[in-house]
Amino acid sequence: MFLSTAEELTPVNGIFKYRELRNNNVNGTIAAWSSGNSPERQNDLHWSGTAWVSCPAGFQNTSTVRDARSVNIGNYCDGLSISVNRRMSVDISGQPLAAVFMGVKAHPYSTNGPYGQRYSTWGPNMGAVEMLTSLAPYTFPAGSVMYYQNAVDLEAAPIYTPTDANKATVSLAEVAAGGDSRVNPAVACSVSTAAFTPATSLEDVISRNPGKPCINAPANLAGTAFSSGPRNDGWQGTSLSLLTLGGAPLGTAATATDYYTTNTPIRVSFAGGGSTAVTFYECKQRAINGSARNCDVVGEGSYTITQLGDARVMRFSRVPGLATYSGSERVLVERNGEVYLANQSKSVARKQIRMNLTAANAIFSAFTGLGYVGLTQIAP
Repeated sequence: MFLSTAEELTPVNGIFKYRELRNNNVNGTIAAWSSGNSPERQNDLHWSGTAWVSCPAGFQNTSTVRDARSVNIGNYCDGLSISVNRRMSVDISGQPLAAVFMGVKAHPYSTNGPYGQRYSTWGPNMGAVEMLTSLAPYTFPAGSVMYYQNAVDLEAAPIYTPTDANKATVSLAEVAAGGDSRVNPAVACSVSTAAFTPATSLEDVISRNPGKPCINAPANLAGTAFSSGPRNDGWQGTSLSLLTLGGAPLGTAATATDYYTTNTPIRVSFAGGGSTAVTFYECKQRAINGSARNCDVVGEGSYTITQLGDARVMRFSRVPGLATYSGSERVLVERNGEVYLANQSKSVARKQIRMNLTAANAIFSAFTGLGYVGLTQIAP
């Protein structure tokens, strides 16, 4: 939800302020934070235009006052996102909660253009009959307003999570060089047990991801009868992950149902040698350890490196194929001798639904009456 005090809502030079509060309740454990899609993302760092900054709890976002066409420009989280928005207000006073809920859940758009959550998942997981029955006694009070909002991003900043788990790692040079274990069973890419280590520079990433696979004979998934098929090429140690499409979990020998998951890793390798050329791949994912297998070339592009404050930032161009279905682009950030996996949101158009405080409190009150917890009424 978005919150403002009376002072924050008072425009100064045509600008007012607001804060964002995010809550979730997982098995009775309630977390509160202000930015990012999970509490763990609260301390993410992004480029504000002048420095690498985070959005601490209570951070004040800014927005221009809506003009006669109900249009405003918002600056979210000190330059993380600059967007232009247009809003239409609809009075829902006196309307049944059930009817409005069903209308929201039937909204044909997603929360973040083509990449967000569908509105069909909004609210509690109720079927239509249960919703009509449970919410039958409730209507929206006077002053309840629903907003239909169109928004388009004008700018988005690179952002990363400054944790060890989010650092780019590289294999040994001899592992990255690939090879054919069918010809040389002792080739390093097949027998090395050395752990990947954090890259210390973008040059490390470039040199250790040349796109030379480790070619292996067909094999079964460890402890199972699932076959790799005729190809069994390893790409984990010679290419960099851009993203993985799909949400299938990894398994064990006891739970796996195939050699591969249904996910599609998207990866990149570097020509090196002073060239900025890169090659993009779509791959299979091994079901037990998630390693990239049997990658196929889907396009070629290039990279650029720019200086943003004390960081060097690598971006990729002409990323093809299934990667276009992601809502963000992979970016690498090198700071203080460490390289982080970062992202930069794509500029998209969104058609969103929101409600004012009166409507929100009516919803909280209704579901509290139905036995839901943690939905405290908000005092203006």
